[in-house]
Amino acid sequence: MPKDAKDPILELIRTQVDGGETAILRGGDPDYFVDKLKGVLAWSRTDSYGEKWVCFSRQKEGHRRLDELRRPHQVHVLDENPGEEPDKQGLKYDGSGITFEDGVPGIVKSSLRRLHQNLGHPRKEDLVRHLRHAGCEDTIIKAAKGMRCDICAATAGPRISRPSAVPRMYDFNDCVGADLLHHHDIDDKRHTFLSLVDWGTSYHIAIPLEGFDNEDIEKAFNDHWVVPFGPPKTVSLDLDGAVQKGICRLCDWHNIGVKNVAAQAHWQAGITERQGAWWKSIWDRVRHELSITEDEVHLAASLVSSAKNELRRRCGHSPTEWVFGRHPRLPEGLADPDNGEKATADYAKHYFSERGAEGDGLDQQ
Repeated sequence: MPKDAKDPILELIRTQVDGGETAILRGGDPDYFVDKLKGVLAWSRTDSYGEKWVCFSRQKEGHRRLDELRRPHQVHVLDENPGEEPDKQGLKYDGSGITFEDGVPGIVKSSLRRLHQNLGHPRKEDLVRHLRHAGCEDTIIKAAKGMRCDICAATAGPRISRPSAVPRMYDFNDCVGADLLHHHDIDDKRHTFLSLVDWGTSYHIAIPLEGFDNEDIEKAFNDHWVVPFGPPKTVSLDLDGAVQKGICRLCDWHNIGVKNVAAQAHWQAGITERQGAWWKSIWDRVRHELSITEDEVHLAASLVSSAKNELRRRCGHSPTEWVFGRHPRLPEGLADPDNGEKATADYAKHYFSERGAEGDGLDQQ
């Protein structure tokens, strides 16, 4: 940079900062400006290409700077100084966490409390329905409706959308939700999966990750979604640091919009959360029946994803049919009943020729 150009640039930066704005210098040697503007230096770093970045700005009242450089994103803040999160280990498992409204007799409380525990903490609606079918009195049903259980509240999954909410109409690859799932094999060893769910068709894949590095998550998302289906329009991410750093760079390159989910508002990604919970229930069953070991995790993951995408129906069609237009395999009803193999064209011709010969023989008789 010419020496006679430094002073005008310095004056321009001061005017920009004094006006409440931000000035960023990229490349070159910014030491001259750093020495002159030490009081308003926000951050300074060197990127992966060796270029120096310097930012000058004044800290505004009511704002605070992050210690590390993070990608700008939108968050929903509920409380600036949240209290301590309730410890789940402190939950009362002896039944004292089940409470009732005022005016309920003690004998009714103890009976309903013992019934709720012995049945494995069913939903309050299910318990009330069974009590009504059993012919219980109105006072018992009213007490059950007012029952509240701390264990059920702590272990409840994400709720579905409000009935009055307008459903969101998405095409395939309009919005993809990404999340990390942690599941165990038959030897109780934990494995991490990258869960990718299409919000329009609920097409779902889970990719086993070899590590938690940003490169592993980025490679899994690129190889298993961007390459076969193309970059989505929007990606829904929570504020997990590994997911943010692993996917946001690809989003910048492909101009993919990012929809961030606040830590206190998991309902914003309710589709992703519910699909992950269903995937987990299928995984637990497959792991138990097939005794999935560490070497078979990648095979079991594709098996579970295929079962979830092909066997479940939504509006008459499975997620695989919504995406590809057909199933990749024939229905099991077309199997050969004699040897269990799939029905082929030769088998079908032989079958119908035999049926025709039998029909001719009956006609002759």
